[in-house]
Amino acid sequence: GHGTFTSSILSAHRAGAKTLFCTHHEPTRSDDALESAFASALEDNSAVAKNMDIRLAREGEIYEF
Repeated sequence: GHGTFTSSILSAHRAGAKTLFCTHHEPTRSDDALESAFASALEDNSAVAKNMDIRLAREGEIYEF
């Protein structure tokens, strides 16, 4: 199995993470549906997500830390 956006947000919160990049691979899910699911997860977990930078990783983007 795999984790969900919610389980990832909660795990990152418990670990004290400052930044979380969420990924998802479901070839049949449209970009709009993915954005909607991500937005819902952020809203549903707003209390624990407020002090984290949570982003949806995107194909082709480069992140430097």
